[in-house]
Amino acid sequence: MNSQKKCKQQAIASLQNIVQNEQSLNEDINRLLLVNLPAIFNQVETIEYLSKQISDEQIATELKNFNKQRIGTAYLDELIQLPAEIKKSEQATLKLIERVHS
Repeated sequence: MNSQKKCKQQAIASLQNIVQNEQSLNEDINRLLLVNLPAIFNQVETIEYLSKQISDEQIATELKNFNKQRIGTAYLDELIQLPAEIKKSEQATLKLIERVHS
């Protein structure tokens, strides 16, 4: 086997390993999101409710701001989008495998 062919096979094997790891990572992230996001949203709703019940305006405002930071920023959006970004990377890697293979 010539060295070019061997290098291509090693590259393909490494790329396939990356795809497998990305798939595993994606599965783990999705599982964690499914388990944890409802709990986070439940607590955010609880804080929202409590912020309306607390008469101290400063504390109530701080609680509302806390919720806005959790829900209104890219924090949760980024978590939710992470599996899609990993999937894009996986697709690009699969295309590269095809290119190296040909």
